[in-house]
Order: sequence, then C-alpha cells, then structure tokens
Amino acid sequence: MVEVPGFEIHGKVLDPPTGALYRATDLVVGRTVALKQIHAASPGAGSRLRSSVEVLAGSPHPNLVDVDRLVYTPDALWLVQEWVDGVLLDQLPAGTMNTQQAVATMAGVLHGLTHAHHLGIVHGDVCPATIVITPTGLPRLFDFGLSGPMGTTGIPSTSRFTSPESRLGQVLTPASDVYSAAGLLARLLSRTLRAGSRSDRPPVEAIPPALRPVLNQALTPTPEDRYPTAGDLLNALDLAAQRSFGLGWLGSATFATVPRQREALEPAPHTAAAG
Repeated sequence: MVEVPGFEIHGKVLDPPTGALYRATDLVVGRTVALKQIHAASPGAGSRLRSSVEVLAGSPHPNLVDVDRLVYTPDALWLVQEWVDGVLLDQLPAGTMNTQQAVATMAGVLHGLTHAHHLGIVHGDVCPATIVITPTGLPRLFDFGLSGPMGTTGIPSTSRFTSPESRLGQVLTPASDVYSAAGLLARLLSRTLRAGSRSDRPPVEAIPPALRPVLNQALTPTPEDRYPTAGDLLNALDLAAQRSFGLGWLGSATFATVPRQREALEPAPHTAAAG
C-alpha cells in the first residue's frame, strides 16, 4: 500500500518505467493533485529535480501542468503536480484529429516547451503519455520527472520518442525535446489517415508538403543539426502551417469532440497521516 505523508491516495493513474503517477488529495491545502513517484535510486534525481521544480513552480504556463513541490519519503521522491481533467494523448482514438488539429496540438505543446526552455529547463520525456488534452481541447504537458536544467546529465528514457542522445543518458539540451516533439507529430499525422494502424511512420500523403522539411530537420539524429529550441521549431512549424492551411490556421483548428475525464486505473483509497 502506497503511503505519502500529507496525502490521501485515491488510485494509480499511470505506471510507466519512470515511476507511477497517482491521483491524490493534498491534505494541507485540500485539493486534488497528481503525485509522480521518482525512485530515489535514480542517479542525481534529487538535485536535478529540485532545480527544475524551483524554476517551474514560480512560472506557470497554460500549456504546462503546474508543478508544485517535491516531497521526500524514505524510498522515493514525489513530484506534486496540478491535477488536470482530460484524456491522455495516447488514449485518443485514431482519427479523432485531422491533420490541422494534429499540428495545432503539437503547436500548443511547443508553446509550453518554449516557456520551459526559456527558463533553462529541458523536459526530457515528451511523449503521448505526458500530454493531457483538456475538455476544451487544450494540450498540456506534464510529468517533469525526467526534467533538468540545460547542461545537466539526463536519465535515459525508454520512450520510442526519445532522441538518440537521450537514450544514452547524455547531457540534456532543448534539441532533445525538439526531436521528441517532432517524432510525436509524425505519429499523430500517421493516425489521422490510418485509424487502427500500429505504425508510427506516417505515409508521405499524411504530411503536408510544407511540413516535410520541418520534420526532416527536427528529426535529424545529430542534435546540432536540429532546430536548437522548441521556439525555433514552433516558428518553422507555424510558417509551414500557414502555407498549408492558410492564415489564421490555428484559430480554426478546433476539436469536434470533448475528451472524457481522466480516471484512476486502480482505485485504492488510503490516507497517510500528515507529518
């Protein structure tokens, strides 16, 4: 049974290799939060995360789930984050978004990443399981459990969207997030045309011609050859989208359906006494 002093655990929402995510009530302030477990055995996890949390907690952004604080228990660190109702990006049925909506979704994620990069923070794990779509269609990036200041050594991620250098646990750079975001956009474009397809490689016809050179550069194996930051990729993507969809393309890319509310997968009410 999971116990975190000061929190009532309602259930496990996700259980990725990087650490489980729980829905909980913060008994100090009386609000629902998302608790991300960070295994204490992760090299440098404490100092790296402390630096990220100190920066992010004081600078919110609409496309980032708010980061509150770190909580320490004997066997783990816990990242306290805002709870956001919605559906995870990887739980949206294939065909939910058209091409324009897929590009708009990633533009929102890139806005959030641009903010983080301006603050000197690299997310380190941009993937469908770390993006929630709210009932209004707003994409919000969460789970900064693998994040860290630029220039620090990252923790290797097992996500298929991880950049080549991140797989080796090399130094964190914004270009690593650029690679992951571009790979995710490629997957979204693939799913817009081929409902039920298991392939993440988009057919050529799924990518508007103006977007192809943008994705090619962002997915270059060598970090120095990519767009250096999320802001640079966002600017290039916006120009390509204007050529593909017309001026004002972002405002017209609205969701036709409202995602269902995210629910805990393992309801297990338990209260840990505040300490």
